[in-house]
Amino acid sequence: HAQIEHYLKTGECVLGGVALAGKHFLPTPSPRLRVEYEFARESRALVAAGVPVVGYVDCINPFDTVYADSEGDLRPAPYGMVEVYDWKTSSDIDRYAKKSGQLAATVQMVGYAKLVTHLYPLARCVRISHVSFQTRGRAKSSKATELLDLDSVAVAWHRVEVVVNRMHEVAKLKSVEDVEANRDACDAWRGCPYR
Repeated sequence: HAQIEHYLKTGECVLGGVALAGKHFLPTPSPRLRVEYEFARESRALVAAGVPVVGYVDCINPFDTVYADSEGDLRPAPYGMVEVYDWKTSSDIDRYAKKSGQLAATVQMVGYAKLVTHLYPLARCVRISHVSFQTRGRAKSSKATELLDLDSVAVAWHRVEVVVNRMHEVAKLKSVEDVEANRDACDAWRGCPYR
């Protein structure tokens, strides 16, 4: 993160082997980029069903004329597009990195897309992107990316708010036994020991 931040803010290539493998997926360094952006400070901060959302966005690239596709090739950006990036590391990106088509189902990337609609009222669409860097074996990278129109962002954010509202209700319960069991994630992350 620190290497990419320095590169995007200064243009000075201090990228080590792991980060350098994904340089072709990074936006061109520019002062217009919001890099390691702490979004809770904004007056238009992100809120989910009354709960403030805090954190950092790795990079927001507003209104660029091009973007790197999942192969690293530059493509013309749709008019009014803002791209939001999240840098990911993994020991095996082929096995663990998300693929294009999976990002809009993640709360994190939907939240970033919603944040973009607050920060850039003139945005017409949001590209959400994971750039994944492999940390073991041969240095390599991949990019998963999806373009969302503003209606899709609103629908996805509504799903997040439904979950947050349900969390409010569950938090009011007096006993864990009163919480309806959800076994949908029992096999996630090598399985739950409490299953």
